[in-house]
Amino acid sequence: MSQVIDLNESRLRIAAGRGFRNWTARFKEPFGITTRLSHISLKTLSFLAQGRDRGAFYLYDLIMNLKGLGSGFEF
Repeated sequence: MSQVIDLNESRLRIAAGRGFRNWTARFKEPFGITTRLSHISLKTLSFLAQGRDRGAFYLYDLIMNLKGLGSGFEF
């Protein structure tokens, strides 16, 4: 029997994987299409809010990857 594949969900999973790639490596937390602000640890949010130690890079990288604009390294 054929299996129905939700292409929209697949696109979202790919975008989330690309967008959160550096976050997962840096923060050692699981991120994905179901990630909400309340799921992100206080430690990670504090790091990002302080804007130091390349915190801004991780925000730029997420936004640019989700929009299909490349890596935050290019910003």
